[in-house]
Amino acid sequence: MKFNAGLENSDDENKKADSTAIEWQYCGHLCSGVFQQNTKVYVLNFHLKTSTVVITYRILDKNKMAVCIVEVDGRHTPTVQMGNMYRLDPNMYSTKKSDDS
Repeated sequence: MKFNAGLENSDDENKKADSTAIEWQYCGHLCSGVFQQNTKVYVLNFHLKTSTVVITYRILDKNKMAVCIVEVDGRHTPTVQMGNMYRLDPNMYSTKKSDDS
């Protein structure tokens, strides 16, 4: 997925609601989303010419988040993908040999 974005944050009206509305462009199409501070959830809506993709991220803690992706277009069966994302410790995957070996 190529990401070409210009992000605009418009949270003035949403401060009472504990949310932040966001808008950006993806490949020339206006997209929108919202971040809910109280639930730590991002909902991102990609409104493209022939499809719509909705991505929901829930931040679980500083190292984990849950994700759900729904994609719909006029030619394919709609898809739903979900799972968890974890921050990996890069030292566990280092190609350098330790001094102890």
